[in-house]
Parts: sequence; C-alpha cells; structure tokens
Amino acid sequence: MATRKPTSQSLHDRVIEERAKAWRTDDRVDKEKVYINPGQTKGAHYTVDGGEVYPDLIVGLKDGAWVVEEVETADSVNDAELVQWTKFAQIGVSFNLLVPQESAGRARSLVQNLAAVAVRTYSVAGTSITFNKN
Repeated sequence: MATRKPTSQSLHDRVIEERAKAWRTDDRVDKEKVYINPGQTKGAHYTVDGGEVYPDLIVGLKDGAWVVEEVETADSVNDAELVQWTKFAQIGVSFNLLVPQESAGRARSLVQNLAAVAVRTYSVAGTSITFNKN
C-alpha cells in the first residue's frame, strides 16, 4: 500500500468510490460483485505466491470474467508501487491501473514489461472525477 499525504489519500478513496459507482451502472457487471478496499480496508482479496493481495476494486462481470483495478494518485505512481502492481498482474484476470491523466506517461513507462496491465486515467476538476476513455 502506498504512503500518501492525507489529501492524496482522500482523493484516492474518492476515486475508488466513484469508480465503483461507475462499474455498478455498467450493464456487463454483476452489481452484487463490485468489491472495494479503500484506505486500510482489507476485504475482498486474491492470493498470489501464497500471500493475500487487496486491489482497490474487484469487479465481477456477468460473463464470469473478473477485473481488478488499482487506483494511484500522482504521488504514488512510482517504482515502490511497481512491486504491488506486479503481484496484481499475476492474478490472471484483467488488471487496470487507474492514474491521474498527468501521470499516465510515467505509469506506462513503469509497467512496460507487465503485459497484463492496462493503464487507465482519470481527471479531477473541483469535486468532479471523470474516467477518461483510453
């Protein structure tokens, strides 16, 4: 888990909540299978290399597929987090890394050797969070 400034942690948790809401409006999603792990929450998890990992979001689709998402803030797109992302990429389901739009280049550079990672971006304007189509 990243060490963030309190303002970044608050944003991180807001993005998780908003992303969960967005998933619940997606017709492909089983609404009962949207799980979140904001902040220090350790709820839904996967086991990788004998240890439990807690992605920020775990989403079950109606077709039986699963998606995991990890939300980062500008201050947590770094080499230290790459270790965690590598574990999420090993789960064997679709893995989306959600980063601020301005951090997308850095994130893509960090995960270039992880074939199972899709970098997705979000933008913040005031209290509004927008998930970009990319």
